[in-house]
This record gives sequence, structure tokens and C-alpha cells, in this order.
Amino acid sequence: MRVRVDDYTIRDEVETDGGTLDAPEGEQWVVVNMTVRTLPGDDVRLGYTQWELMTVGPQIPQPDDAAMRRADYQDILPDETTHEKNDAERYQVIFATDYTRNMLFVMHPFGSENHAPLVFSA
Repeated sequence: MRVRVDDYTIRDEVETDGGTLDAPEGEQWVVVNMTVRTLPGDDVRLGYTQWELMTVGPQIPQPDDAAMRRADYQDILPDETTHEKNDAERYQVIFATDYTRNMLFVMHPFGSENHAPLVFSA
């Protein structure tokens, strides 16, 4: 599997099917755009719960459940999905954080998968 964090945007609100969802008080949304490609071999399971955001400070934000479930984006990463061999998809993951500089994005193994966490910058 190959994963690339293409870019990210910082927003005060995200679009939902019913309007917009404001970021929590004192925080902003970080919308991460990524590309996932699977290679020949086994199918790969992914989900937004395996991602975290590393920033300066004591917080280690996880994807925001409310934003991930309510955001009105076609390519939002679900809580679980399976990619077949030789597949490619673009996804978005949404975090809420009060610090939006020097961010690293970490992808942990999903379920029973066994690999070291992968660290990305954009």
C-alpha cells in the first residue's frame, strides 16, 4: 500500500448536508487530503480511526467523529473500508485542533495489521 498526504486546509467550518459545522470553541478544522494506492497482493483495510495529528503541545488530536460523520464531502474516509488490489482512492480526514503549525499526520495499523506507524508531513 502507498499513502500520500497531498495537502491540507485549515477552516473555521466544514460543509454538512444540513449547512455547516463550526469548529469547536478555540479550535479550527484541519481537512487533510490524501491518496491511497494498493499494490498487487492482499486487500487492505483502512479507516479514519487509525489516524492522528501530531502538533506542538499536549494534545494528540484524533479525527473528529462529528465532522467525519456529518461532513458533506464525497471522498471522506469512512470508519472502515477495504481496498482491493491495484486500487487508488482520494480521501479526506478532518481533525479539530487549537494549534495548526508544524503538524505531522500519523497512520497507525488498522485492526490486526502489523506495521510501524507511518508519519507524514504536507
